[in-house]
Amino acid sequence: MRHRTFLYFHLFAFSCLHQPAAAESLRCGTALIKVDDSKLKVKRRCGKPKYKDVISGDLDSRVEEWIYQRGSLEFPMVLTIRGQKVIRIERLDE
Repeated sequence: MRHRTFLYFHLFAFSCLHQPAAAESLRCGTALIKVDDSKLKVKRRCGKPKYKDVISGDLDSRVEEWIYQRGSLEFPMVLTIRGQKVIRIERLDE
């Protein structure tokens, strides 16, 4: 029984360590960008991203990734945008 509990604990801990680094928000100065915010709000508050790529889709359903570098000691943040809305915010751990 002890061995099984030990095994489950380590499997759980390992799975937690390998989850995507979801942040759900990005701070740009005093503004806080969250999922469901508009693309326009991101541009106004955070400015031009360091890198921008179109992943898929046409104009209305286009999926883009925008990368913002927050500072030299912090990981970059990736915003995934579908159409005109932010759908995901995550830290780039690479």
